[in-house]
Amino acid sequence: MHQFSRRARWSLIALTPLMAALAVAPATASVIISTGKTTNMRCVANVCSPTAANAVLGARKLQKLLASANVTVKSGSGALDIVVAAPLTWTSGVTLTLDAFRILSVSRPISVTGTGGLTILTNDGGTGGVFLIGGPGHVTFASLSSPLTINGHSYILANSIQSLSGAIGGGGGAYVALASSYDAKPDGVYSSSPINMLFGGALDALGNTIRNLKIAVKGNRAGFFEAISDGSVQHLNLSNISVRGGGDAGIGGLAS
Repeated sequence: MHQFSRRARWSLIALTPLMAALAVAPATASVIISTGKTTNMRCVANVCSPTAANAVLGARKLQKLLASANVTVKSGSGALDIVVAAPLTWTSGVTLTLDAFRILSVSRPISVTGTGGLTILTNDGGTGGVFLIGGPGHVTFASLSSPLTINGHSYILANSIQSLSGAIGGGGGAYVALASSYDAKPDGVYSSSPINMLFGGALDALGNTIRNLKIAVKGNRAGFFEAISDGSVQHLNLSNISVRGGGDAGIGGLAS
């Protein structure tokens, strides 16, 4: 029997050196959401925009705005990227929109603890823009009914392997996000791939972790997904996983 195991933390997204740096540290020519004092930012009618290439939006100021109304944070004036370099949390039912001309980088936790939502826009008029999560950054939602939109696509939120499978459905082409980390130890040992279908949609785990996953199948195809075709999986961490199959091929952590 072939066995694959991994106890280290995986992050399933390929980063260029520049992207990796942006994912874990503030960058120049950016709007940086930080614990520092707000500088070179102008907030009018709950839309916060930079007035210079290097701008700081204080997390405390942003959270105060989010207590009562929807808020949009935009790049501009030479600030191409948005970097979330301080923890953000809000309990109200409002939506935060992060609208980046190029890259949005999340290196600290974003926690939507009420029924509010999050809208993410990258590459807004620029080129090569991406959504990055790195370091201790992740996004969590307390309510699975909270709205999450990434670059125009509405995502279904799930908080377990079972709800992920249900959200993806038989067609396998859904846009699904993992709303929080999940400990699969109480699930026991899966006798087939937990997502037992051909996946052609988009899964964004938002920097969250699935840990203690165990899969043991009699055949030679085993992995978290049975197979992925024209689908995408990003910002997913797998920790302390064990996958066993009856053959020498088709055994993997993410997909068979």
